Amino acid sequence: MRLDINTYHEIADSLMRNKSRSILTGFGIFWGLFMLLAMLGAGDGVKGLLNSNFDGFASNAAIIVSSNTSVPYKGFQEGRYSSPR
Repeated sequence: MRLDINTYHEIADSLMRNKSRSILTGFGIFWGLFMLLAMLGAGDGVKGLLNSNFDGFASNAAIIVSSNTSVPYKGFQEGRYSSPR
């Protein structure tokens, strides 16, 4: 594509005739880029926060918490203390 002076005049003329559309298009592009950068930054921030919170925690650990049962099961009563087997 060849850009000469007539092409620039046509672009300028189109922008001047449709000012509101040009301004809204520019704002839409600005807002889209702003939101993309904000979301990428927030994602990196959350990733760093989670990584720093789990530093020193065993990666192959399992935590088991036992408590009283809330429903009866196979003839056992509700509210009995269940222990891991």
